[in-house]
Amino acid sequence: MRKIKFMKIHSKSFLGLIFRKNFLFPALIISLLLSFTVCGGEDENDKITDIIGTTGPGGGIIYHVEGNTYYEVSPIFPSDRWLNATNTVSKYRGGGYANWRLPTKNELNLVYANLHISGKKDLGDSWHWSSLVDKTGCNSYWALRFSDGKEGWFEDSNLFCLRTNHQFRAVRDFNP
Repeated sequence: MRKIKFMKIHSKSFLGLIFRKNFLFPALIISLLLSFTVCGGEDENDKITDIIGTTGPGGGIIYHVEGNTYYEVSPIFPSDRWLNATNTVSKYRGGGYANWRLPTKNELNLVYANLHISGKKDLGDSWHWSSLVDKTGCNSYWALRFSDGKEGWFEDSNLFCLRTNHQFRAVRDFNP
């Protein structure tokens, strides 16, 4: 007998079911209000997209935002060997901040993708050093070419290896 009643209730129109059952109507109203509250407003990705490409407090360009942490990249330094680049970056004080470093491979790829490829900033076409080191054989260091995104190992600081000069940039993270 219960199954028959249940089927009769569901055979009615949806609105009839809502108004017949006092508990369903308030639940529907609350559900609709919550969906408008959660879905409304500016999308978080829009805010992040607007921030990327702007100037950071260290005078660099913001290239990535992750949670409450922002990442900025410095203006370009002249071409140099990897070892000299690390020394230059360790002494760099853009905006008065001392936490600048050579970018990791991942950070360099983010700079390339979020600023160069996206068209937000023209960062040139040269090779850029990363902090990634492979110490097998000759000391090799990872670099990325901004003209086409090509990446690779380059050797430095060994008498038997070709000494390579690349441009470089420093990166740092901060919480606004």
